[in-house]
Amino acid sequence: MVLCVRNGAAFVGRQLAALAAQDLDTPWELVVVDNGSRDSTAAVVAPWVERQPTWRLVAEPEPGVNRARNRGVAASVAPLLVLCDADDEVEPGWLRAMVRGLARHDLVGGALVDDPVARPRSPWRNVHQRDSLPVVHGRPYVMGASLGFRREVFDRIDGFDRGYQGGADDVDFVLRATDAGATVAFVPEARTRYRVKETAAAVMRQQYFYGRGYQRLLESHDLPGLPGDSRRGPTHRERITAVARGYRGAAMRVARVTRRDERYDYLAGIAHLSGEAVELVAGAGARTRGQRS
Repeated sequence: MVLCVRNGAAFVGRQLAALAAQDLDTPWELVVVDNGSRDSTAAVVAPWVERQPTWRLVAEPEPGVNRARNRGVAASVAPLLVLCDADDEVEPGWLRAMVRGLARHDLVGGALVDDPVARPRSPWRNVHQRDSLPVVHGRPYVMGASLGFRREVFDRIDGFDRGYQGGADDVDFVLRATDAGATVAFVPEARTRYRVKETAAAVMRQQYFYGRGYQRLLESHDLPGLPGDSRRGPTHRERITAVARGYRGAAMRVARVTRRDERYDYLAGIAHLSGEAVELVAGAGARTRGQRS
């Protein structure tokens, strides 16, 4: 198991306690990756590692969740690997259900359910992977908050792409794995109390990076369906047109956004579009620099 954490001193102990209570009847390891934390994360994790002989704390000083995931997998030895997030809380039986799923499939995703601690304070109601795997352009994927995979799959596709930063990092991994022939399935019995963002600013920041990751995903994968029902992935120009259309639609809708939950959804959509626009410009610039070099 790999648990990546950055500046998580305030909440990682809750997840570590939940992991320590897992009832898998075979030996298992946990690699906690401190991804350049500037708080007391390492000091919070250290006592847990000292009490558990198969737990280890390693460091990945360069920020980036996929860098941390790759570091954690490299430090582990198990043939089956599962990921969870430091700010969530896995429920009893989660690990056992994930391992059972990996006996039948190459990749699995567990159910993400409401966290009763964060949910009452959160403006955000949109949680994927609750009752089934989420889908992007007709392709199922698994969120990194509850993702399991076989090491042979990880090795076959050369791990997680370090170029993704905070959005679609897990989606890219699963799509590349399934492109290489891996099977993927949903494991509803593996439940995680998923901690949604608790402020509008946090939601918007998350959606901004999701937007950037989405456009990077379209650049990296041939995903049909945008715009229209094209059988090929969208061109760069078509993606720019779709984002512009999204902005126009948002401008026309703003006067009708009156309820509090509608405002949050509206702002999250604007943040996502902004991330998409930035990534489209950044991607075009990178291609231009590559042509000149």
